[in-house]
Amino acid sequence: MNTKEIITASPVDNLLSRLDNKKHSGNGRWRTRCPVHQTESSKGRTLSVKETETGSVLIHCHAGCPADAVLMQLGLSFSDIMPPEKYTSYSKYVSKPAGRSRVYIRDETSLNIYILEIAVGLMQKGTQLTEEELDYCSTAIQMLQELHHE
Repeated sequence: MNTKEIITASPVDNLLSRLDNKKHSGNGRWRTRCPVHQTESSKGRTLSVKETETGSVLIHCHAGCPADAVLMQLGLSFSDIMPPEKYTSYSKYVSKPAGRSRVYIRDETSLNIYILEIAVGLMQKGTQLTEEELDYCSTAIQMLQELHHE
């Protein structure tokens, strides 16, 4: 990231700004139309969006669309739905209680598995990962190892 870049929107705001027919369901969660398989005339909301305690975003299509397909349809990559690491230690997302809550552990585990699933999906399609994406994968593995040993 260029040090002159200015972050103007959180990852969840960046994602939500590209989606329509969204409904906030409370506590950092939204339901919206899946851009992969639903059209503007679709009434249902099959895509779930969740902002984690760390500011990262989890997405899940209940109809089964892969997360990387959803992101590609929106012109995003998985690095776009995670806050830059240098901001997370100073952000509102850092939890204050000592130790890690079960919710935090669950969310971080889900997020890091999700990151690795996207990377594997991209590699299976023959896409070469960038250095930044490889760094995210490495960080995801380290986090999963830390969570496993707690």
